[in-house]
This record gives sequence, C-alpha cells and structure tokens, in this order.
Amino acid sequence: MPAPFVSGPGARAYGLSLVVSRNLVRFYLGLGGLAAFPAYLLIRYGAYLYGG
Repeated sequence: MPAPFVSGPGARAYGLSLVVSRNLVRFYLGLGGLAAFPAYLLIRYGAYLYGG
C-alpha cells in the first residue's frame, strides 16, 4: 500500500474507494437511505403541519 494511504485523509479516501468498488450496490443503497430518511422526516413534518 502506498505511504499516503496508510493514515489520515488519504487512508479514508482509499478505504471509501475500496468499499465503493467491492460493494457497489450496498454503497448506493446506503447513500439512498441517507437521502431518503431526511426526506421522509420532512414529509412527515409537512403532514403534521397540514393537519394529517
């Protein structure tokens, strides 16, 4: 492993690239979940304000 990828921000970037390359579907499902949960909360809050 190259020296810049042993510790620090380079290691995090290298780790993330490994996760994306090895678990592509799981990565995108998790990313979609991160986007969907706040959207769900906003929809619920809007329904609460609307009276539903």
